[in-house]
Amino acid sequence: MYSPSGSAILQERDEREPEPVAERRRFPRHFGLMHAIAECGGDRLPASVDNISSNGIQIRFAGGFPTAAIDHITLPQYCVRLACEPVWQSGDSGGLRFKDRPYEVTRRLPVALRDKLLPTG
Repeated sequence: MYSPSGSAILQERDEREPEPVAERRRFPRHFGLMHAIAECGGDRLPASVDNISSNGIQIRFAGGFPTAAIDHITLPQYCVRLACEPVWQSGDSGGLRFKDRPYEVTRRLPVALRDKLLPTG
């Protein structure tokens, strides 16, 4: 937009933060940097965790998602190994569903992480 003198007038933008979107998932996700080991048959592949819930985990691989089915995921910092199955994959990341019930998964995790994964409300 220009003023009558021909100089540009900058329009003011609304700089307010957008309202936070409420989590509508049945199982709350925890976002945080964690390392994981994916087991594909006999192979053990390093991965990083994008997010985790008591129902599943989203992981990312540096060299692309493996073609072999992942059957277990280990979270070394928590000394936890969980049976899982792939449910989706896109590029170098994918989602795995835990085979154990969400209650059993959270029961095996340390309290610091468990409290972040329990449903609220």
